[in-house]
Amino acid sequence: MNKVLMVSFVLLSVVCCVSFAEEAKTKSVEFGKSTKHTISMPETWKSTIPESGMRQMEVSVPKAGDDKEDGEISVFMFPSGGGLAGNLPRWTGSFGGQDSLKSQYKVKTASGVEADIAVLEGPYKGMSKDGPMTTAKENFKMLGAVIITDKGEFYFKLIGPKATVEASKAAFDKAIESFK
Repeated sequence: MNKVLMVSFVLLSVVCCVSFAEEAKTKSVEFGKSTKHTISMPETWKSTIPESGMRQMEVSVPKAGDDKEDGEISVFMFPSGGGLAGNLPRWTGSFGGQDSLKSQYKVKTASGVEADIAVLEGPYKGMSKDGPMTTAKENFKMLGAVIITDKGEFYFKLIGPKATVEASKAAFDKAIESFK
């Protein structure tokens, strides 16, 4: 009986240490062109500041499972962009229609404001960095977050193959929660 308890304790300790080590592997990233903000994200995510365009930041999210490509987070800021309600028709249109909206929820950010988040799934045919896509990408998913501040509206969109986005959901939520 004591051996069973000891083995259980050792396994629990290892699991806790591994979880803590994985959680500690984050970095704080500053972004923004007119106003500076930060988010905390996994070290495995690679961020860049776009050279031009409306994007404030781009983040490459490593592929998961059998997915063939990485996911991407794009960050936009507008003085007024219509919030989540104003953007859902366009977002669902990019994912094959109204049935692509799977859920909506809110998280509290470190800056004290709430973020509205929408989850969409389906064949994705939207805008890429190079312009409108001509062919839909099957089995894609998006987490879209809208944070409205007194400086403007921030839009975070994680788009990628379904398994990659699902594997990154908890980290995406934590990044949004860390927004300051």
